Amino acid sequence: HSANAVSAVARYVLRRLRGCDPVRTGGSSALQPLMQRWSAQRLGSVAGPGPKDFAVYESSGSATGVRQVLDDVYDFGASTLPLTAADRRERPTVAAVPAAGFAVKVLVHAPLLGGIVIPMCSAAAVFAGAIKFWDDPVMQAANPLAVLPHTAIAVIIREGRSGSTEILQNGLAAADESCDHAAADVQATGTWTLGSNATEVGSTSDMLSRIESTPWSIGYATQLAVE
Repeated sequence: HSANAVSAVARYVLRRLRGCDPVRTGGSSALQPLMQRWSAQRLGSVAGPGPKDFAVYESSGSATGVRQVLDDVYDFGASTLPLTAADRRERPTVAAVPAAGFAVKVLVHAPLLGGIVIPMCSAAAVFAGAIKFWDDPVMQAANPLAVLPHTAIAVIIREGRSGSTEILQNGLAAADESCDHAAADVQATGTWTLGSNATEVGSTSDMLSRIESTPWSIGYATQLAVE
């Protein structure tokens, strides 16, 4: 249960506070809003009156969050990526505690359109690089009342290994198996192989900013970050 997981973290934080050591934590940028909320609600209520900034969350990315815990840089981290077998062999005492579940949304910046329909099959092909223009016949067929421009799709992705990326890839890979078009070959690896056909950003906040400033772009972020 997420509340039990956070309470366990809070008890650990208090032990660190008694020794006057700052609490070091960070990881998934997608989970940053949730971690900040939990820190204020759970850690603050357990600690009682006094400063509430004893645990500052560093939005460094899921892969970095895991690495920093393994290297003893973070006291605890948040990651949407599971510990690998190699991670467990390296640090057998590090445990992964399920604390939250969330969805990843595909985001589009389509100027002058009230909305645009992107079927899952089309989204898989776009992120795999198989559909390159907005007026692709598959995209136009999904939006019969709109006149889509012959404009290149500006694909925005997360750099490195990202938990948000892996969650999206799992969904796209599952959809792609039932699609009629040629296989887009989406693999749930947490990374992309689009090369120069996509723009890479380092965090969820960077993703949202880039989509907002880039007309006719497509990207993704957790529903928590979008709300």
